[in-house]
Amino acid sequence: FFGYVYDRVWDLNIIPASFEGGIPYSYLSNFHHFLLLLSIVYTINQENVFQKEKDVKILNLEKSNLEHKEKILYMESKAINENLKVSELKNEFIRIIALSFKEPLQNIVGISESLLDHSEGDLNYDQSQSVHGVLQSSRLLINAINDLSDYSLLESGKLELKNLVFDINIMVEIVISAISPLIGSKDMVFVNKVQESLPLIEADENRLQLILYNLFYSSIQSAREGEIIVSAKPIPGFIKIYITYLGEPFELPTEKFDSTIDISAHNSNPVYNRLFNLMVTVRLVKAQGGRIKIYQEQNKTVIKFTIPVAKDQRKNVVSRKVFKKNWSEYELNSHFKELSGDGEGDQGNILIVDDESLNLETYRNYLEGVGFKVTVTNSGREALVLLNKKSFDLILVDMVMPYMSGPKLCELIREKHDKINLPILLLTNKYSTVDLIETLDYANDYIMKPLTREKLIARIKNLLNLSRMNMAYKRFVPLQMIKLLGKSGITEIKLGDQIEKEMTVLFSDLRSYTMLSEKMTPEENFEFLNTYFRRVGPMIRKHNGYIDKYMGDAIMAVFPNNSDDAVRSAIDIQKAISKFNKTRIKNGLEIIQAGIGIHTGDVILGTIGEDERMEGTVISDAVNLSSRLENLTKLYNASILITMDTFIALENQDDYTLRILDRVKVKGKEKFVTVIEILDGYDDSILEAMLDSKIYFEEGVTFYLNRDFDKALGLFSKVLEFVPDDKATKIYIQRAEYYKEHNVPVDWDGVEILEEKFY
Repeated sequence: FFGYVYDRVWDLNIIPASFEGGIPYSYLSNFHHFLLLLSIVYTINQENVFQKEKDVKILNLEKSNLEHKEKILYMESKAINENLKVSELKNEFIRIIALSFKEPLQNIVGISESLLDHSEGDLNYDQSQSVHGVLQSSRLLINAINDLSDYSLLESGKLELKNLVFDINIMVEIVISAISPLIGSKDMVFVNKVQESLPLIEADENRLQLILYNLFYSSIQSAREGEIIVSAKPIPGFIKIYITYLGEPFELPTEKFDSTIDISAHNSNPVYNRLFNLMVTVRLVKAQGGRIKIYQEQNKTVIKFTIPVAKDQRKNVVSRKVFKKNWSEYELNSHFKELSGDGEGDQGNILIVDDESLNLETYRNYLEGVGFKVTVTNSGREALVLLNKKSFDLILVDMVMPYMSGPKLCELIREKHDKINLPILLLTNKYSTVDLIETLDYANDYIMKPLTREKLIARIKNLLNLSRMNMAYKRFVPLQMIKLLGKSGITEIKLGDQIEKEMTVLFSDLRSYTMLSEKMTPEENFEFLNTYFRRVGPMIRKHNGYIDKYMGDAIMAVFPNNSDDAVRSAIDIQKAISKFNKTRIKNGLEIIQAGIGIHTGDVILGTIGEDERMEGTVISDAVNLSSRLENLTKLYNASILITMDTFIALENQDDYTLRILDRVKVKGKEKFVTVIEILDGYDDSILEAMLDSKIYFEEGVTFYLNRDFDKALGLFSKVLEFVPDDKATKIYIQRAEYYKEHNVPVDWDGVEILEEKFY
C-alpha cells in the first residue's frame, strides 16, 4: 500500500520541481510519515464503513422481525376481538332466545292460574292436578330460563342489578312457598328460622329470589329426610344466611362454565342442569357483593352466603304484608282475595295495547280476575281512537309493536293527557338503561316482560294509588303550579321554591254576599258556596287556569299561558252564573251577581310558610291590582273589568266586545289605570242594548275629557235611553255636572282618584 501510494504521488507530479534530480532524505522521511498516517486513517475509515453497513443490515433484520411480530400480534388481536364479538353476539342471542321462551311460558302460567282461580267446581280432581302440573312445570322452566338469561348477561358484563331495600325473612317465606311442592313424596320440610328483627338488606329482589330458589332446589335433591332449616345472623355490613339439611354436600362449581362437558352425555341427567344453575348462583352472589360456601358439620350440610345490609335502615321499605302480597308469585288464593274488588270494574278502567293476542288474553285474565274493567287493542292507532271515545284510569302499552311503537304511542298520548291524570305502564324486555330512561319522559313506569300476575297487578295498583293521591293533592295544590315550579309531583316541592313569570291574575267576588249569607244557616252557606264554586271552577280549568285560593266567596285564579284564557274564562263564568240564576229563580231564590277583575303583569309564584305548614301562592303588585279592579266592578256595576296591560297582551283583541270605561288612580298606586269593560259576559238582551249605546258612550267620554261637558251630558243621556241602569254613564253624568258647575282645575286630566272601597 505504501509503494502504491508513493507511486501515485509521484505520478501526480506533486513533488517539487527542485527535487527532480533527487528527493532529499528529510523530505522523503516526512512524506513517508504523512503517507503512513494517511493509510492508517484510510484503514480506520474503511473499518467504520464496513461496521456501519453491518449495523444497517442488523437493524433491517431486526426491523423485519419486529414487523413480523407486529403482524402476528395484530392477527392475534383481531382474532381475539372477533372471538369477543362472536361471544357477545352469542350471549345476546342466548338472552333473546331465553326471553322469547319465557314470555309464552309466563302466558301458560297466567292461563293456568286463571283456570284454577275461576273454574272452581268446573274441573275434576284429575283435571285440576293436570293444570297444577302444567303450572309447576312452567315455573321450573321459567326458573331455568332465568338462569340462562342471567348467565348471558354475566358473560357479557351487562348484568344490571336493581337493588331494593327489604326484609330477608319475607323473601325466604316467598321462595319456600314456591319450591315446597317440589319436595313431592320425600319426608322433608322447610323451616324458616330467619328472624323478622334482622336489619334490612339491599339487593336485587329478582336475583336474590333466584339464588334462594337454586340453593333450595339443590338442597331438596341432596337431602335425605327431615328439616331443611333456613336461618340468618347479622355480621358487620352483611346478613349471613344458612341453609342446613341432613345429607351429603354438593360441590359448588367454579364461576366459569365448563364448556368441555359433553352435553349429550348429560341431557338426561338433572345433575348437569344443577351444576349450571349453581354456577350462575355463585356468580350472582358475588355480583351482589357477597360470598358463598358449602361445608359439612356433624353429619349435616351447611350452605352459607352473605348479602349486604342496607346502608340506610331508615329507607322506605315495603311493609311485610304489602311486600308479600305484591311480589310473591305464590299463595295465590289468599293474595287474590285481598286484591279482588267487590264488583266488576270497581278497581279501575284499564286499556291494554299489545300486538300479541295471547298476551292480551293473559293480561285481561289477570286484571278482570281482580275487579278491573279491561279494554284491549292490538294497535296504537286504535288506542288513540279509543282514548277519544272513552275515559281510562291507566294504559298498559307494549314497547315493541308494528306501525306505531310503544314509546311513540306514549308520546302522542301525552299531547292530551298528563302523567297524573292518565298513568302509562310500559311493557318491555329491553335491558338498556338509556332506552328505558328515555321512555320515562312519557311513560310513568316500566315493567320487564314476561310478567307475573302479582307483579303486574301490584305495579298497576301502585300507579293508580299514586295517581289518585296526586289527584287528591291537586285539590289543595294545583297541578299547574307544580309544573310551573318545574316539579313532577307534590313531594318534590320545597319551602322557598319560586319562579317569576308574566301571568294574568283573575279575581272574582260575589256581590252582597254578606247580606245573602245572613239569610242562610251555616250548613246552607257551605252548600251554596260549594254549588257556586262547582259551576265556576270548571270554567277556569277549561281555559288553562287554576284556582290559587278561595277567600270566602271570592276566588283568585292564575292563567300562566296568555291573557285571552283569563278573559274567555271570565265570560264563561258570567254565563255560568246566568244559567245558575235561572235555576235559582225557578226555586224561588234570589239571583246572584259576581264582579271579575283581570290584570296582566309579572308575578312571583312560589311556596311560603314554615317547615310544618306551607302553601303555594302568587305574590305581586299584579295580584293587588286585580283585586282593586274587581272592587271597581261594584262602583260601575260592571261584570268584567280588565286593565290596559291585559288588553295589550290579548292575542285576539277583535274577538271581544269592550269599551274603555275610565282612567283612575286606585289606592296605593301612583300611576293611573285605564279601566276597560268586557261586555260579552252580559245576557244577550243587555249586550244588544250596550252595543247600541256604545258609540254614544265613547263619544261622550271623549267630550268629557276635552272639558266639553254640555255635549258629553247630551251623549250620556242618549246612552241611558238604551241602558237606563248603566252605572258608569250615571257616574260620568254626575262628574260632568259637578265640573260644569265648579269648573275643573287647570291641570285636570280626567283621571279620578279613588280612595274608598266599594261594597
